Amino acid sequence: MKPLWGSILVLVAVSRSAGQWEPSFSGYVLTLPAYLSLPEGTRGSAGSTDSSAISRNQLMDVTRLRLRPSLSLPWNGLLELEYEMAGIVQSTDQPVTVERKEIGRQVVDLRWTIAESDRYSLIHFIDRLVYRQRFDFGEISVGRQRISWGTGRIWNPTDLFNPINPANFAKIEKDGADAVSAKVNLGTLSDFQAVWNPAQDAVSNYGARLRAHAGEYDFSFLGGYFDGRGVAGGDLAGNLGKMGIRGEILVSGIGQQAPAAFVKYIVGIDHQLTPELYALVEYQFNGQGTGDRDAYDFEALYRGEILNVARHYLAVSGSYLVHPLVTLTAMGTLNFDDGSQFYAGTVSYSATDNLVLGLGLQAFVADAGDEFWYYPGAAYLKLEYYF
Repeated sequence: MKPLWGSILVLVAVSRSAGQWEPSFSGYVLTLPAYLSLPEGTRGSAGSTDSSAISRNQLMDVTRLRLRPSLSLPWNGLLELEYEMAGIVQSTDQPVTVERKEIGRQVVDLRWTIAESDRYSLIHFIDRLVYRQRFDFGEISVGRQRISWGTGRIWNPTDLFNPINPANFAKIEKDGADAVSAKVNLGTLSDFQAVWNPAQDAVSNYGARLRAHAGEYDFSFLGGYFDGRGVAGGDLAGNLGKMGIRGEILVSGIGQQAPAAFVKYIVGIDHQLTPELYALVEYQFNGQGTGDRDAYDFEALYRGEILNVARHYLAVSGSYLVHPLVTLTAMGTLNFDDGSQFYAGTVSYSATDNLVLGLGLQAFVADAGDEFWYYPGAAYLKLEYYF
């Protein structure tokens, strides 16, 4: 048994020796029936232009059942599990992948296929399984867990564990990372966190983050070693007048020469313009990418190793509360390097306290070979039921 997962069993066994166990349970069902339209000449996967005998249009449904049992243990212990079953059905054998991991930080394979063919798949997996031991000074967590760093609303350069590609409408949960993390509380909105993320076939990842607060600003500094690179960075969030400001910066490959070394950063502002209207503008510089369209690394994008291939991006998004039960959201993203654009919009209706219905659209404006040319346009329905 892997040492990381063996540690969970040891900690639970120790906690079981005394005291009261308090279980809880929650979860949700999500279904996303969608109509997808692929650009002519693409195979629905980044970097491929094989157009032989394919249909550019298809129907697809992604349905997820997510169960979240947890167990409060004696001596301030907590055991959390998040299990998901996901089914995908599509009208053609056109490969449009919506289940790939974005950035892999899992050393143990807890994903299993129940049934699979060219037009459907049914899988289940454990996305979180973590034991937390809480102390007066902080907590220690062992297992598959969410570690969320950064302040960006669209992009998160300092989230080294599980960022999500904003163009993937079917991905709503960040992948859990297999890790041991320790957090020490230093005061109000201040703490220090150290994380070790083992790797199966490579050097393990590790890092530390110091988060603090001054006046109206929250900020943090981080450093560590990820994917064979020394990294350092930080983030900031606060108020500038009536506007919110936020930023992140990451330097990767410290001590290495370009192109191995690169910088990523984001700068954003947001504002609640009226009680109903909220707006956000965010810019990303992606030093890991390139301004040369012919040199885009689409293979790394498709494998989930990177989230963007170019360098300069701008996103504008907003939401409007039409009615206490109805919300409109919209976002537009521009790739400055090749001019391609990505637009998305949704309307959501809270039918009950537990049921949300929605309609979404996703469109891309791009020439052949541009980054956003490889993504499918989509119109989809969304039904979420929480329990």
